[in-house]
Amino acid sequence: TGSAQCVNEINMMWPRIQVTLIIVYTYLEIVCNVPLGLWYRWRLRHGDRAAAEAAIYQRSRRWAQALFRRMRVQVQVEGLEHVPTAGPLVVMTNHQSMWDIPLLMGYLGRMVGFVAKRELFRLPAFAFWMRLIHSAPLDRADPRAGARMMDNLAADMKQHGYAVP
Repeated sequence: TGSAQCVNEINMMWPRIQVTLIIVYTYLEIVCNVPLGLWYRWRLRHGDRAAAEAAIYQRSRRWAQALFRRMRVQVQVEGLEHVPTAGPLVVMTNHQSMWDIPLLMGYLGRMVGFVAKRELFRLPAFAFWMRLIHSAPLDRADPRAGARMMDNLAADMKQHGYAVP
């Protein structure tokens, strides 16, 4: 019964272990891809912006889909025919967990940037990639700064035509 109890405890802890491993995997993937991100950023500034944006989108999409495959989660998407394929788009999510972000990145079918709390931008490699995908930091303590950020984000969305959940 001692080994059965141990197995039962591991089974109960497995979801937490799995989430922890996914978070570690994600951050390591971000850090390891910084050189690729530097190349993307250089291409955005000095080369073909459309090709660089497409490469960033594809890389983000592959990462998000791989995340769900590693967790053995099959994602089924319905209603994509209602999502415009070009132009600015705002998607409102209820953000009940951390999974809506990779779901949108992997399955919306277009480039996605995010409004994220400012504290997330303190992680250097994470902030670098967040900016590459057009994410914007929100200072929740300063409503005026938040309003300015939203105005800037709206202008950027109009210029580059991506989605912001």
